[in-house]
Amino acid sequence: MSWEDVKVKIEGAEYDGKMRGNEIFVPIMVEDAEPTIEVDGKPAQVESVRVDDRDSVVYITVKADAKKQRSKSDDKPVEGRDDDKAGGGGV
Repeated sequence: MSWEDVKVKIEGAEYDGKMRGNEIFVPIMVEDAEPTIEVDGKPAQVESVRVDDRDSVVYITVKADAKKQRSKSDDKPVEGRDDDKAGGGGV
């Protein structure tokens, strides 16, 4: 899973951040232990806040959105394979 660019509104001020899963990275310092936030315009409930004083950044974990469910696998490969008899009994 890679980081996605998001707009994060914390206590009314908007910042550029990165989000991976339910973890948000914002290059600011947050005074409030549990700020009210919005991610891309949608309210998010804060689960935890971790401040990194060394780099003046904050990691915010939000509660997972109940409506977002992982897509179910159909057990079919995403990429096909070549029918070149690879990996068999030698050449």
